[in-house]
Amino acid sequence: EGLEPNPSFNIFYKNIPVSNNFIIDDLYKDNTFDIITLIQVLEHLDNPVQKLETLRRYLKPDGTIVINVPSYNNPRILLYRYFGFKSVVKKDFIKQHLYYYTPKTLSNVLNKSGFEVYRIECGRYNTKFGPNLIFKFIDKICNSFGIGGIMAYAKKKI
Repeated sequence: EGLEPNPSFNIFYKNIPVSNNFIIDDLYKDNTFDIITLIQVLEHLDNPVQKLETLRRYLKPDGTIVINVPSYNNPRILLYRYFGFKSVVKKDFIKQHLYYYTPKTLSNVLNKSGFEVYRIECGRYNTKFGPNLIFKFIDKICNSFGIGGIMAYAKKKI
């Protein structure tokens, strides 16, 4: 089941029921889902802790949440922040996002919302563009320094 507040995006969902709603209380019954994914969503939400607490209620006791967000340490943002290269960061890249996360801040938000993080990956270039030995090496560096997009996996705390 999908949740997409913008009805014009429904064309991307085939054979999946989609509710054109935001994350709100009482949209679903508690303990409904085994897994919830937020792919490039959390950075757009005005109160991420409150929204995650709501989603936590929708998860079954052994449920998992998977979150993918752009990183505060995205290579393009690093080039912009440290060297002022505005051409590598489009205006919409920054303007549309309310928050940027690091592995630590994303873990803190998840913990505060009642989740226990069991895995975080940064970069993920081998998944996006690989598989390739070079991208595997780049991902090791990204994970070591918390660079690149972040994928977090967390369990509902009981």
